[in-house]
Amino acid sequence: MSSGKLHPIYVALDGHQYSRAVKLALSLPESNTLGKALLAHAYLKSGQKHAALVTLNKIVGGCCELSDELKMSSPVVNSPQLPIQKGELKGKMKGKSKKGKKKPVQVTTRESDIVATTKDESMMDRLDNQPSVPPNWEELPSLKAVITDETTLATLAVTLQSLKLPLTAYQIYAWAVSTAPSEEFLTKSFTLGLGVLASPSRWDKTSREKIETHILSQLQVVALQLARLVVQQGESVCSSRLATGWATQAALWQLQWLPYNEKRQLILPRLAESMALRLIQQEVGTNGSAEVRLLCHRILELQAKPADMLEILQQDSIPIAEAPSGSEFGVSLTAYQVQTMKAKLFTQIEDYSAARRIYEDLLAQNPDDWTCLQGHLDCCAKIESVDLTCSFVGKIIAQEGASKYPLRGPHLMKVELAAHFAQCDSNDASLRNLADAIITYGKTFGPRASCAFSDLESYIDVLLESRDVHDGAKVLVAFSIDLQKKHSLQSNVEESTKDDGEALSDLRAYIFAEKLIQKVLAFSKGYDCPSIANWTALLAEREISIAMSESDGTEEAEKEIKPGDELALLAINKLMYMNPEDTSAKITSAAILEKAIVYSPNNPYLKFAAMDIYHQLDATSLSWKIYKTLSLKHIQLDSCSFVILPYLVCGGLYNETIELCNSMIRFHTIAARDCGDYSGRAMKSGILSKADEFLVFQRTKMNRSLSMLEAKGLILDSAAVLGEPIERKRTEHEMMLHGKLGQLQGIVGGESDYDRAIQMTSEIFNPFASLSVISWAKSMERETDFGDITDNRDFSILSHRFRFSMPLDQKHSIIHGALRRGHIHGLLLRAAIFVDGIKGPKKGKVGGPNGELKRRTESFLRSVETVASLKLQSEEIASTGGKHLLSALAGICHALSVVGSGTPGLEKDGLEERELTASIILEERSLVHLKEAQKALRNSSVKAVCFTLPNYLVPLFSLFRMLAKVCDLFGWGKRKSKGRRCASSMASFAGQFCAMIEDFRSSMARLLLSSDGLSFEQELPPQYQNIFYDDIAKQTHRKIIEARKVTQLRVDPILEDMVDFLKSFEVSED
Repeated sequence: MSSGKLHPIYVALDGHQYSRAVKLALSLPESNTLGKALLAHAYLKSGQKHAALVTLNKIVGGCCELSDELKMSSPVVNSPQLPIQKGELKGKMKGKSKKGKKKPVQVTTRESDIVATTKDESMMDRLDNQPSVPPNWEELPSLKAVITDETTLATLAVTLQSLKLPLTAYQIYAWAVSTAPSEEFLTKSFTLGLGVLASPSRWDKTSREKIETHILSQLQVVALQLARLVVQQGESVCSSRLATGWATQAALWQLQWLPYNEKRQLILPRLAESMALRLIQQEVGTNGSAEVRLLCHRILELQAKPADMLEILQQDSIPIAEAPSGSEFGVSLTAYQVQTMKAKLFTQIEDYSAARRIYEDLLAQNPDDWTCLQGHLDCCAKIESVDLTCSFVGKIIAQEGASKYPLRGPHLMKVELAAHFAQCDSNDASLRNLADAIITYGKTFGPRASCAFSDLESYIDVLLESRDVHDGAKVLVAFSIDLQKKHSLQSNVEESTKDDGEALSDLRAYIFAEKLIQKVLAFSKGYDCPSIANWTALLAEREISIAMSESDGTEEAEKEIKPGDELALLAINKLMYMNPEDTSAKITSAAILEKAIVYSPNNPYLKFAAMDIYHQLDATSLSWKIYKTLSLKHIQLDSCSFVILPYLVCGGLYNETIELCNSMIRFHTIAARDCGDYSGRAMKSGILSKADEFLVFQRTKMNRSLSMLEAKGLILDSAAVLGEPIERKRTEHEMMLHGKLGQLQGIVGGESDYDRAIQMTSEIFNPFASLSVISWAKSMERETDFGDITDNRDFSILSHRFRFSMPLDQKHSIIHGALRRGHIHGLLLRAAIFVDGIKGPKKGKVGGPNGELKRRTESFLRSVETVASLKLQSEEIASTGGKHLLSALAGICHALSVVGSGTPGLEKDGLEERELTASIILEERSLVHLKEAQKALRNSSVKAVCFTLPNYLVPLFSLFRMLAKVCDLFGWGKRKSKGRRCASSMASFAGQFCAMIEDFRSSMARLLLSSDGLSFEQELPPQYQNIFYDDIAKQTHRKIIEARKVTQLRVDPILEDMVDFLKSFEVSED
């Protein structure tokens, strides 16, 4: 096919005219493989994912990953047919074009595609069976020809990677390599293999091991094949040494990532070592490259051969940081890297004296190297000669003399040594020495370094955790009070002749002393000192600091964190410490933070504190507004979003929850794709250690992210309670959202449940979809399976955290929450599918369950038992009431199963038996547990109501609506409550359920009533009136009231809809 036929398609794609590109590509004959590849790409870009998958399946066919994705996205038998695309209809029309030429006839329709990709399978099969690879998955299908055209392969690879099918993209190049092993194909096959290793898997555990074993072994083969090809061709982009390095790294990955295999463990270590040593031998006489030595080091470290690596480093001449001439592996190791590696290797072979001498040599060049100082101490501790470190550090400090800028490292090592002796022998003398060391360091560096307290915090813990905490507390507090008096800006403001630099030193020392005081008071609750400064004094100090640190107006200066910001945080901490439950104190704190943020808008710690305070005041929408000003991006979404994510759910901001969680999932999707790409680039550049770092980080951190797991579960919970916009008044600047149950998404017992269930089921094994938490939960058989979940949260951002702050969720609590959400939403999916298959009685008789209904019933009941056995964490909000709600939910499900398909194993199965059994379950199980739940949840806080609604109430309400629908189908509807026992039981349950929801509505009403009573009543002494302005307090008060109304508007309408439905069961029989 000439390029003239393809050029218009490329033009349409470049111009984002995807419908036109589809139409043009459809006009090409079936034999044009590149045209069909462009058609698949155009389908994908136009949002027709299924059509793209069908087209790719025609081109490639037989790829397990593509086939599984096509199967999951295809409708099941008896579902409505997909609409035929307009372009396809035109393609089938016969006739002449404007130029009189006949248009080609498209014989393949979307209808035939559907038939070809669906089987007689149950929807439950898709839910219950995690996909696995077939036995010969890696082999090319016999009916397909190998594609070897570079343009076609590149087009297919781009489309497949956009569809998140990296294994299929790898396979098409692997098959091309088997037929035409060119350098381009071999290199592309290797880099696409890295993409497979970087991506999370949709397969079961056994299949994942098969795929990774095959991929890694093939990467090694491809690299060796590339090395031979390069030698044969002579000149090439890739050198044989680089290809050998690839093979060595692939062998190392097999040893690190694959399960233990005796044969593999015998062969690969020696093979990898021999290839690495060969690369080193080829660099004899040159400055050896760092990457080769680091690669060799990783291999020998895996085999526990530190002596061999030490011998290699000692044989090298002194390296210089210049790239060897013609080296494919970049620069050589620096002298510092070589020496530190030697020291660590000497430590591994227990030659601590040699390691100590190396550290001393390095410290002679840089006495402030904390890593070397710690290494020196560790070596001396091993040979019980810590005094050597003491004398060595003493010499460094003596040489330093009375320097204007003393080095922190040696002085901090003095504190480290004191802590070491105190931990070895915790007597009065050692603890006194530790306290003296802390005070000495504080005197020296408190005025000089803002990080002085962070340096000492762990050592202060050692002192305060000693047997007599009050003695250590008294010493430190007395020192802190004296330090504050000496460096107070307020007491010296009138007579001071200090310049800005000296004033800044005073400010640092004052803040250091205040942090030390608050640390001591937090540890020793029984100790108190009346002479410490109150919170208003701290604000006064901050006001003076503002005047001395006015910005010069430049952009860089505006972005700086102001030195007095910590005083605002410390003042709030002290205020809340004295009044932890006082609403006025919280409003005062919020107003202080508002003013501080105006003055220092780029300080994230002020914003984190304000988010916490506003959430405590049930004004979570203000926390969300502040969070958005932080502009967190990329990895920060995974590591820092934990500061707001729980607040959004407990504040009723379900739309915002989904917005944030979706941004996290998008980041993880892009990160997985980019990891394979950048790892491949690093391998091509010879930076093997960086490629290893990329892949290890992606596989161990990103693919197992705790935050990602939590986000998936929260999306499922929040989807059913998304708010919808309401008409905005002219006076309102922002759009208000009105809570609505199941308006757009979610299984809520409505008419759209089955259609939504079909759509949702297609995504449960997509690792980048929120619904994959359902398949993850099903795969977790034991708590020991939780071990591979990685907590990437960065708690260092909460260095400001107060004693009164909202508690953080623990890792195990988040995992159990995700497990609960996965099982509950899996149950809802199965319930929707089960209810769709129930048939009503005919002529007063029920029919026996057919094969399909029986399969649905069995799967549904298995899921019910799993949910009923869930263990809730005691620290979870409303955990006691949640347990009873889950038990009530399980009873509803059992009643639904009995009504819909009868009792398993019961000989007589009629209407009366089903009605009686269902009634007993409702009365003796569900209703009893619902009453207990109401008792446990009575007078719940607003946070508990907002949390319980999507987590427990909505699933229970949805299943109750399903049961009501089925009962109505069997003639036991709500209007038969006086004549039918089952209808009467349903009415009783509805009444009790309605009473519990009315209690929740009362809690939400109290939120608005308390808003009316909010006032700023905190009295300030006259001399501090200029610290705080009434307009800020009033503005903060108004913002809190409006934010509480936002929460009420999101939650109360949903509760009201539930009440309206439940009250309909009070209608008497006509």
